[in-house]
Amino acid sequence: MPLRTTITTLALVVALGLACAPTLAGPGTRLVSAEIRYDGRVILRGSASDDGSADCDAVWDYQRGTLAYAPTDAFADLGVPPHAKEHRLERKPVPRGVAPTSGIEVVVDYGGEARTWSLRLVRGAKQPTGGEWYVHPDDVARLFGTRLIARDDAARLQDPDRSR
Repeated sequence: MPLRTTITTLALVVALGLACAPTLAGPGTRLVSAEIRYDGRVILRGSASDDGSADCDAVWDYQRGTLAYAPTDAFADLGVPPHAKEHRLERKPVPRGVAPTSGIEVVVDYGGEARTWSLRLVRGAKQPTGGEWYVHPDDVARLFGTRLIARDDAARLQDPDRSR
C-alpha cells in the first residue's frame, strides 16, 4: 500500500503543477524568435518578447523596429563590409515550375514565414542582445501579404482584412 500511496501523491503533485503553470507565468513571457536564412543557412537571428496577446500580424510588425537581428558566423561569409549601413541580399529566382531549393527566408515565430529573392537590411544601433540589423520597412510590408501563417493564427487575426 505505501507504494500505491506514493504514486497517487506523485500523480497529484504533477497534475497540480500542470494546472497551476499557466497562471504562474506572468506578462512578457512569450519569446518570439526570428531567423533570416540565406540558401538554407541561418545568417541573422533575433528575438523579442511579449505578453502573448499580439496576433501574428502584430508580431510580424515587430520587424519594424522592435526586432533587431544579430549576425551569425554564416553572415560573415557573405562579405558584408563591417561599417555598411545597408545590405541587400539577393538570389536569382528559379524558373516557373521548378521547386525552389535556395533563396531567402524570413521566419518569425508567432508571426509567419516568407520566402523571397531579395531582401534589404538596414544596420541600426547595436542592441544589448547583439542585434543590429533590421529588415527594411518596405520589405516588411512587401512580404506581409505573401507570408505563410498557421491556420489557428489566421483564425485569431484582429483585422483579417489588413493587407499591409
